[in-house]
Amino acid sequence: MSKIVLVYLFLICLVNITYADSLKLKNGNSVKCDGVWIEGNEYKCRMHGSIVGFPKKDVNKVVQDKPKETVQEDESNDLDRSEDTDQSVKTEEISNGTAFRDLSWGDSVQKDMTKIGTDSSHGGLIIYSRPSDSLIIGRAKLQDIAYYFWNNKLSNIKIITQDFVNFNGLKESLIIKYGEPIQENPYIEKYLWLSGEPSTGDTIIVLEYNEATKKGTLVMFSQSINDEQKAYDEDMATKGAGDL
Repeated sequence: MSKIVLVYLFLICLVNITYADSLKLKNGNSVKCDGVWIEGNEYKCRMHGSIVGFPKKDVNKVVQDKPKETVQEDESNDLDRSEDTDQSVKTEEISNGTAFRDLSWGDSVQKDMTKIGTDSSHGGLIIYSRPSDSLIIGRAKLQDIAYYFWNNKLSNIKIITQDFVNFNGLKESLIIKYGEPIQENPYIEKYLWLSGEPSTGDTIIVLEYNEATKKGTLVMFSQSINDEQKAYDEDMATKGAGDL
């Protein structure tokens, strides 16, 4: 057996991966993930392009709709894939549609918006600006605000800041409105607010700072519309498989 194959098998055994629908936390929250695996004393969750760690002591179970093959799991931390029967608050019960200022997720394009570009993701998004927007949030001066529409529904919002002072001012306002975020690495300025909380409702928020460019980027998007986009992508992939 070649050395490359041996190294590959070793790496598989080193990290236990389980593709799951959600992590159920002991505080009652549910976190949707694209993939879950165990590293040391944490469950790692891949979601929306970010990897977030949750201490094992804070995780109640991992729930899947469909059982899938997994690599050997840590026997000391069995993953319970049964249907969740606890009394945790469901996202739908606390969800609100508010996205940003006077806009809600799913709103159509507003009359005062101007088209500024497109994005090919999920079959196509159209990007708009709003000339009437105030570029001030708290003590943060914003460089740009862009609105992304999918199937004529507001699905994403991106806000750009320049310099750390403005990034930090924006972060302060987000914390006041949405509470303390998740920060995976204390040495990296990247923060995540999950949907399903009373403060966030249907909104997922990612805020990060690029030290090289001195730019801060805030992305807000609808969890429910993102689920629709994923379903669209999966449907197109399935149709594409039929063309092979």
